Amino acid sequence: MRHFEGLTFLRWGEREKYPVWIDRVFEGYYCVQYNHSGVLRLSVDGGPLMRFAGPTAFRTFPGPHFHYGSPVSTSRHHCYIAFSGPRVKRFIADGLFPLDATPVRIRQVDRFRSAITELLTCLDREPDNADRATHLLEGVLLQMQRQRRRPSKSDPVRAGIESLARKIRNEPFDSWDFVAEADALHVSAGHFRRLFGRHVGHPPRQYLIRCRVEGASALLRDTDLPIKQIALDAGFSDVYHFTRHFSRRFQMPPGRYRREFRE
Repeated sequence: MRHFEGLTFLRWGEREKYPVWIDRVFEGYYCVQYNHSGVLRLSVDGGPLMRFAGPTAFRTFPGPHFHYGSPVSTSRHHCYIAFSGPRVKRFIADGLFPLDATPVRIRQVDRFRSAITELLTCLDREPDNADRATHLLEGVLLQMQRQRRRPSKSDPVRAGIESLARKIRNEPFDSWDFVAEADALHVSAGHFRRLFGRHVGHPPRQYLIRCRVEGASALLRDTDLPIKQIALDAGFSDVYHFTRHFSRRFQMPPGRYRREFRE
């Protein structure tokens, strides 16, 4: 595989006055969404409706239910790039496209806006030049990664929680003891749950289940293991509980997900 192969750009666009609300599960493809101006309101998986004003970027990806748009009688300047392909797995593994819907406040606005514009222009004028478009997309993702606000060194608990979330995302099938993790950070179990939800977006147990379901979805796509075996390997006590959580996440049971993906 050549360096820039393995990515297909599906659709892209820019609207200076975009009044539409999106209510969707992004099955099979990934997007960079950029709110250049105006107020963005966003809810993920039925969670609270968050509000962001001005330059804000976020990622949409298969699994969660995304609900976002502008307040009533307003609009916003919105850009988006949708893509798919095996290269996305490299983006995820390298941390360029974390499966995290938390919006990123854009502080270096001119630089980020220029990168988005160059990518959209390339796709409009040279739709067959996938190598250059992929290179430009990697630049946009790298800027998003660098502009994420890092925890202060004076906030070791937040740094510890975010480090733990990364470890869970990388090894979701391991056994995790959140009481022990709270003890390691020298906070109570209740306070640990509140802080984890605040900094990661989900309580620890819910986040672990989410990561396990996503890991199981990869086994359904890439292996012929029986569903019962995948459920047990992913840390679920039985197929019933696995199917319930999987269907809630992907809006279909695991058997149908495997069939539809392979078709």
